[in-house]
Amino acid sequence: MTRKILYLFLTFSVLLSSCQKEKQLQKDLFGAIPPKTFAVLKTSDFSIFINQLKNQEWLRQQEYDGFLTYFTQSFLNHNYLKLEEESLICFTPAGKDRPAITLLSKHTPELVDLGKIKNKKVTSYTYDNATVKHYTLNNVEAYTVQLEQLFVVSTSKLVLENIIRNFATPIPQPAGLEKIYETGVSAKFALFFNFPEVIAHFDQYSTRTFNNLKEFTGWSMLEINLEKEKIQLDGITQAVPAQRATINAFASVKPQKSELAAVVPLNAYAYTSFTFDQGKKLIEALGNEKKNSKTKDSLSLAETLVEIGSIHLPQGDVVAARALDISLSKEALLAHTQVSKNFRSIDIFKFDNADLFRKQFYPLITTKKLSYYCFLDNHLIFAEKIASIEHIIANYLNESTLINQNYYQETLSSLSDYSSILSVSLNDNFKNLLKDRFKSDLTKDIEQIKTNGFPIAAIQLVYDTNFAHVHMVMQKINRPSGNQNAIQVGTIKTEKPINKAPFFFPYWRTGEQYIAVQDIDHLLQVFNYKGELVFSKALEGPILGQPQVVDLYNNSRLQLAFATSHQLHILAVNGKSVKPFPLQFKSPQTQALGVFDYANNHNYRFVTTQNNVVLMWDKNGKQVKGFQMKPTSSPILNTPNHLRIESRDYISIPEESGSLHLLSRTGEERLKIKEKIDFSSAQWQVEKNKFSSLDTKGKILIDEKAKLTRKDLGLQDNHTAAFKNGTWAISNENELLINDKRIQLDYGLYTQPAIFEFNKQTYITITDTQAQKVYVFDKNGELLPGFPVYGNSRASIENIDAKGMLELIVQGEKNSVLIYQLN
Repeated sequence: MTRKILYLFLTFSVLLSSCQKEKQLQKDLFGAIPPKTFAVLKTSDFSIFINQLKNQEWLRQQEYDGFLTYFTQSFLNHNYLKLEEESLICFTPAGKDRPAITLLSKHTPELVDLGKIKNKKVTSYTYDNATVKHYTLNNVEAYTVQLEQLFVVSTSKLVLENIIRNFATPIPQPAGLEKIYETGVSAKFALFFNFPEVIAHFDQYSTRTFNNLKEFTGWSMLEINLEKEKIQLDGITQAVPAQRATINAFASVKPQKSELAAVVPLNAYAYTSFTFDQGKKLIEALGNEKKNSKTKDSLSLAETLVEIGSIHLPQGDVVAARALDISLSKEALLAHTQVSKNFRSIDIFKFDNADLFRKQFYPLITTKKLSYYCFLDNHLIFAEKIASIEHIIANYLNESTLINQNYYQETLSSLSDYSSILSVSLNDNFKNLLKDRFKSDLTKDIEQIKTNGFPIAAIQLVYDTNFAHVHMVMQKINRPSGNQNAIQVGTIKTEKPINKAPFFFPYWRTGEQYIAVQDIDHLLQVFNYKGELVFSKALEGPILGQPQVVDLYNNSRLQLAFATSHQLHILAVNGKSVKPFPLQFKSPQTQALGVFDYANNHNYRFVTTQNNVVLMWDKNGKQVKGFQMKPTSSPILNTPNHLRIESRDYISIPEESGSLHLLSRTGEERLKIKEKIDFSSAQWQVEKNKFSSLDTKGKILIDEKAKLTRKDLGLQDNHTAAFKNGTWAISNENELLINDKRIQLDYGLYTQPAIFEFNKQTYITITDTQAQKVYVFDKNGELLPGFPVYGNSRASIENIDAKGMLELIVQGEKNSVLIYQLN
């Protein structure tokens, strides 16, 4: 749609058949603005304006859009248009689908060679003694006329003919437009728009009406300043006195500094804040006092506030407020002190006056159902669902909120310190809100909007005498910093407490990762990243160790393999068992399932351990007869592991007596290790063509001649470790070792480290379950920004939505899984 409309703007430059001498304009441009026009773009030099559009970095990203493509590439690059004098571009309603676009100029644009355009048709007709030329170029139409020295081109025949009829005796322009136009006469580039008419125009594309905004203000003027890395618009808005406009309510209160960003999570779509020095006066000015005169606590709470606003979240909208003295707010809420839940040591209360703020602050606040609330320092958070409040609390405690980000501080530095209204969009997230608010035929266009380097946009209104200053800014941030690396973006809740750290199960159709947990009743539950249950399956006992992903049929349809005490399971992505599994065992299994793929050809061997006996099974559920390992003399300490040095296969099996067995595929001793080892819980690995693991004191290396060497690392007996592709991560009391790097941690109870690799980057996770903190380090031992965050289990990292950014999952409360996004 946009591409076609703006292609018409390309055509007018081709429509001219001759140059005319410039004459003094006898009819000014303002008087020729078509009736019912809702927006006017004024340029003192159209060619310079187009050049600024072309060079502005954010606009240049949007090259899919017809506006930039045709204005900058066609007009500028091919010299289709040179208009170096003042002009107006008017947007006027013309049918249901799109507005008419009309250009008014004091000077005729430079002649363009029609021969460069194919599929063209030119006709003319006379209307009210004026010659109108009708051009059809590539099936797109435009109309032009020369009225004395006024040059007009329009995408609408009707609008053009209205201009012709009114040319001799112009119709007076609306008083609001005339008044606001005077404020922008000296501006090089300015946008004038009628706010109610703009809202009415957008209503036709919206899935819901914007009734609360239709009387917000009247005509507005914004002076446009386009820099390479910044878009800034500054101006005023004003409603004529006869109008009961929302903006005029702020005449009775003083603007304050907005601090609502302190509770806005980084996965929010947007938020809007309203500040005031006297809440009661603002309610009176909005005309809502009488609606609340019978409500016992309606005004007393408002009188304690200096800021209120809405935060738009994926979990739903919440209302946030800020008190000058939180003790007075608590006193005003004494009738609502029933605790519904305590979340991370913060009480969440029931709230019985669900539509209080809508009644008081409409049309600023429109949320009807507010059933719960909590206090966060001097802020109050109200929401329909407890989950929304929990989400705010979690990110507030993790300091993953907007106010902690340098891009927020840098962007806001271009605005006034005090605001009557401040609205901020988190641009990449905001697209999801737009997709929800506008019709589906615009979804593709919205998805293609690029926000690279431009994280937020802010709009500020500061009320002055009889008008409000308006400031809009969006700028590039070259080096974002702050706590943006860990944003809690979701929570999955189970009915029963969780008994095992969450793990991933890839969904092969989409590349997404399902999230699996097992509760205390051994129920395995698998969710998608949106928190929707995919399947649940009752198991006979707890899953042993970490489940493993397999591809039994070598067709990329992945399955999940794991063992419980008496069963070996292989599950498809729909939760159904792959036949002939599960296998049943009379004797209990004492180690996690081992999965071997000797030749990387999906001819799997599944290895089970029953105390001192190791059994091997093929993918058909048959015992592998060729594997004949003798029972060990003492219990096996760890899951058997397949190792390969060059072309030689080994199976490592440590036992309680201190013996290490390095076996062949058939279960026979391949390398005899005579020396006893005081094993730790670490698995055996291959490191630089040597067998590598840890004993209770340090690292052990064994070569293929059975020569054993030790390196004392000063480890305690209870250390845990992980190894992956040459990287060791060792948890040793309050110390984390990443290869040769030693990192001091607070004293606590730490999980086994875990190592993850993505795009040549290595991440090490470890959780202090005593302090409930999750840490993520890089390979160099640097803690990632935004960490630690809240968590209570081993943490895992994956790209769960297959959209580029990584996510971390960890158990939160006893029945919840938390999803953090790593930016």
